[in-house]
This record gives sequence, C-alpha cells and structure tokens, in this order.
Amino acid sequence: MTLPPPLPTPDPPVSGASPRRGWWERHWKWAVPLIAAAVFAAVLGVVGAAVLGMAGHFKASEPYRYSLARVRQDPGSIAHLGQPIEPDWMVNASEQWHGTGEYRRVRTSLSFNVSGPKGRGHVEVLAEGVGQPPVWRYRTLDLSFVDGSAPLDLRPPREADAEASETGKDGEWE
Repeated sequence: MTLPPPLPTPDPPVSGASPRRGWWERHWKWAVPLIAAAVFAAVLGVVGAAVLGMAGHFKASEPYRYSLARVRQDPGSIAHLGQPIEPDWMVNASEQWHGTGEYRRVRTSLSFNVSGPKGRGHVEVLAEGVGQPPVWRYRTLDLSFVDGSAPLDLRPPREADAEASETGKDGEWE
C-alpha cells in the first residue's frame, strides 16, 4: 500500500513583502458608502411610512370624509372643477385632544388639494368635536380655487348661520 502524495506547503514569505491584508482593509472604499446608503434608505423608509400612516389616519377621519363629500356634492365646486373631483394624496393636518369620555373635545385642522377636469382647488377645514364619539361642528369648510375665483363656504347652512349670529366668539379654546 502506498501513501498519498504530500500536501503542498505554502510558499515561504518573501522578505520585504507585506502580509495579506484583511477583507476590510481591501474593500472599505466601497463598503463605507454602501453602508451609509443602506442606513439612509432605512431612515427614509421609516420616515416615509410614518408620513403615509398619518396621512391615512387623517383620510379616515370624519372631518376629512365629510369635507370631501361636501366638495364633491356642491354645485359651485362642480361648476368650477368639473367631475369627478379627486383629492391629492397628501393631507396637512393637526389634532388637539382635551378631556375624556363624554367631556372629550377634539379640534381638527385639515387642508388638502382637490382637482377635477376643469381646475384645481384647496380645501381648508377646522372642525371641533365633543363627546365620544365626537359630534362635529365645522367652524371652517372653505374651498378656494387656483384660478383666483371667490372661495366657497361649504359648511352646512345651520352651522354657517350659527357662526354669523354668535358675537364675541373667536373660535378659540376656552
């Protein structure tokens, strides 16, 4: 029986040659920008998800759905914008909550753009809700047009009349 041939031995280091460098030393010039781009993309994804999540929250709210329905049904907005009237994807909004249960008060401020075949408009909403679930009162529900036409007050007639008859009320929290 014969033995297998011996394994090759590594060449002895040549004097004056540097030892083999590690992975990081050889690849850091492309690894650092790649890691930075990955971190940037992750942060951008988290921020984008938060913004879209908040926009979705406000689009599901009663003041948004009501104001969009009023814009779509109002004869003046249909005359200026045409049909169908569609909202833009982004909603600028804020909410303030005070109290709990039946004494809970919420103030929602929304603004969003709408467009139709004939033009574009901007909707401003200031709604106050009281109770659980809130009963909404619309202090502002205006549609202004990009072409400079006079804005439309889209509040229900009873709320617009009640606002006109109030004296000394500035719409601020008490």
